[in-house]
Amino acid sequence: METEQEIKEDRNNLLLSFYLSFFCVLVLWLIKVLEVSLGAHFYWLGVYPRSLHGLLGIFTSSLIHKDFFHLGSNSLPLFMGIFMCFYYYRRIAFEIFTWVYFLSGIWVWLFARPHYHIGASGFIYGILSFLFFSGIIRRSPRLMTVSLIIIFMYGGMIWGVLPIEKGVSWESHALGALSGIILAIYFSKKGKLNLNNNSNNALQEWHYHSTDTSISPKEYNYEYKPKENKD
Repeated sequence: METEQEIKEDRNNLLLSFYLSFFCVLVLWLIKVLEVSLGAHFYWLGVYPRSLHGLLGIFTSSLIHKDFFHLGSNSLPLFMGIFMCFYYYRRIAFEIFTWVYFLSGIWVWLFARPHYHIGASGFIYGILSFLFFSGIIRRSPRLMTVSLIIIFMYGGMIWGVLPIEKGVSWESHALGALSGIILAIYFSKKGKLNLNNNSNNALQEWHYHSTDTSISPKEYNYEYKPKENKD
């Protein structure tokens, strides 16, 4: 039986996770609106592998999207990934978030093709991969439920790690997913998780509100543009 204090803490954690997720998605939309309003193109803020100026993209590439459709396709899985990470892994969520964000960007800079890589889907692959494999590794029934939800909603994203679709940075998807797997193993013994009864109820609620399959997984693209010829 949970105490009133535990219920209050869980409710506060639920709200905090929601607000953080909403804020992250809102920032991306504000950046896109600013870009369009200025008539500018921010693709140069993407990762350009193995170049000095491309290092900036490790910090900024996930904030930039090709167009509103690209951003819209990424918004729901980004929100869900951040929400579940902070709700269920609240003790170590900031560490996980930071490691996924920068590790996926660094690996793209090291190993991807020489193009500008932009978009949040590399991070999305990383965070969802972490949630999926962490649930399996920890062998927690409720965390494994999270893993099953990820399969149900985004299982088709597995095709994004293959070099199938032209104009899509499959390397970002693959390297993001790999970072999630490694971090799931690394953090397997770290952090006290939020696994009380309320967390299970919240999970069911978010599952109910997130079963919209109108967005095809293949649309979670981490787009890139070729480098401009300045000669």
